[in-house]
Amino acid sequence: EIFLSEFENAWSKLIKKLLAGRAPKREILASLLLIQSSFFLLSNPKFSNKSNDERIDVYQQAVEGFWQEVLLSGEVPDNYIDMQKQISKTWSCHLLMSQGEAWITSDNPVLTLAVQKVTPAIIFLPITHELAMIALKRNTAQLSNNKLTPQDTSNLNCYTIINSVRGVFSINEFLDMDIKSIAEWFERRPKDENWIAENHIHMEPFNYPIGNMSLSFI
Repeated sequence: EIFLSEFENAWSKLIKKLLAGRAPKREILASLLLIQSSFFLLSNPKFSNKSNDERIDVYQQAVEGFWQEVLLSGEVPDNYIDMQKQISKTWSCHLLMSQGEAWITSDNPVLTLAVQKVTPAIIFLPITHELAMIALKRNTAQLSNNKLTPQDTSNLNCYTIINSVRGVFSINEFLDMDIKSIAEWFERRPKDENWIAENHIHMEPFNYPIGNMSLSFI
């Protein structure tokens, strides 16, 4: 708990910096994005083979394995600074400004996307209606342009919406055309493929084509 509190405390400092128009160092951004997103990600998945009571324990069991295998690629440093550096070696993290429309978030805000059978290759987390953070697995995906297009923003918002559990949050009211579009995206929502077994946790990402987004895949 003492070790994790370093990341949690730093996250609140990050938000204050962003609201003041300042960006953190890249290593700090990488660790905060991935560590904090794991809290959201692992506290929300629906594990089909577990009861509601059993799911309470899933979070505690899953966090360490997720950090070690997904975020750190199997190498776990024993201190905060080295962990930041290790995460930065595996992931490329960026701040993204919304374009054309505001970022939308939900009660399950962390979006994971698979690319070329890498799971996950992309981790996306909206922070405010203007700012979001994205992590790209190195040697798999990269940004081809630091400024996303309005269509990019719309696509990521739609992915975020269909990743929700019970609620979606936006600073703007949804219009009839928005609701129709969202309904069409929900038809692409995958069936629940999350399950937990002894010493193994399976979390199914949204393995959708990104289309013409300003991302390039290696």
